[in-house]
Amino acid sequence: MDELRQSLEKGDLSEIEKRIELLSAADEAPTALSLGVRLAVAMAAEMRDGVPVGSRSGAMVAQWSRQWPQTADDAVAVARELLLNPKELKEKLGERLFGGNPGGEGA
Repeated sequence: MDELRQSLEKGDLSEIEKRIELLSAADEAPTALSLGVRLAVAMAAEMRDGVPVGSRSGAMVAQWSRQWPQTADDAVAVARELLLNPKELKEKLGERLFGGNPGGEGA
């Protein structure tokens, strides 16, 4: 858990990408939330890397659309919400992962 927290604090999304991929690979029919989080992280990585959003994540969405059409549409909506409201996401994830605000007051 410390490794994950350190990666998140440094802005390194690779560890969380790996964990989300492993978790969602275990699901026969993943939820829109799990796919949406995975998509949001992939899109954030694209922005961080300076590549057009969707240039890598678009292939994931296309695959999901073939496998789970409605879930894929809902996942895109979840990812959009997560990217538009990152402070809320940080607070919710911090509470679930670490039992409180991960960055302390005002972080």
